Amino acid sequence: MTARQPFDPVVSIVNELSKWAWHQVIDLIGAWMAQLVFRPLAWPSLVLQFYAISRDLAWSLVGILMVIAILRSVWPQFSWLGSRFSVPFFLERLVAAGFMGLIGAWAVSAALHINNAVVESLTQGAASWQPTAAPQGVLSPVVVLLVSGAMLLLILYLALFYAVRAIELYLLTAAIPWFVLWWASRDDDVVLSTLGKELGVVIFIQSFHAGAFWLATRLLTQSQLGITGFFMELALLWYMTKLPGQLRRLVGNSAGVIRLWR
Repeated sequence: MTARQPFDPVVSIVNELSKWAWHQVIDLIGAWMAQLVFRPLAWPSLVLQFYAISRDLAWSLVGILMVIAILRSVWPQFSWLGSRFSVPFFLERLVAAGFMGLIGAWAVSAALHINNAVVESLTQGAASWQPTAAPQGVLSPVVVLLVSGAMLLLILYLALFYAVRAIELYLLTAAIPWFVLWWASRDDDVVLSTLGKELGVVIFIQSFHAGAFWLATRLLTQSQLGITGFFMELALLWYMTKLPGQLRRLVGNSAGVIRLWR
């Protein structure tokens, strides 16, 4: 006759709490993934209005610089005004800047639509994916609680990241006319390259996150993973927080938006 194990209320409470915490975290991750991480970014009319104001102000300055360039060509004593470029080349750059300011918002919106289509195609099967249950009898309930807490912190970080992403994209889009004007009036071709790389990262990071999520769901549907799948879910969220930095290094813009304000 086997000895009966004594009932420990603390262990029982921890066990139930770990099960409850895991299910709550999984439900929250599923909801936040759909509503925050993989949700198509809205393009508010206010952003377009702000862009139009920014563009018109920049164009006004372009007109002033053109007048200054013409004055320099007629009266050499005004050579201290404006850019150090020759007048024809300077006017050519100003016209190019005006054209880029005209299509800037459209180009960003088109890239955003491409990103949204890629994300939708990669995540359309995510609704049927069932995350791995916490292994019972293998892991300590305390470990399950710790993993649940870590996953909650990571998903909070991703939610904050996507909120900042939206703000950064709106501000960079509104500032496009001024960056192209800086490019036209100064010998600084790096600024447009940096702006393009940063906009590319900010827009398409969602596609890379969706790609990582797609690959992980294919791996996690394998039933033989067991306890490995449990920790892979944590590894997936951790890796998603590292992807923006890796993508910036890949395109050669590891400093991010800071390089625009050097």
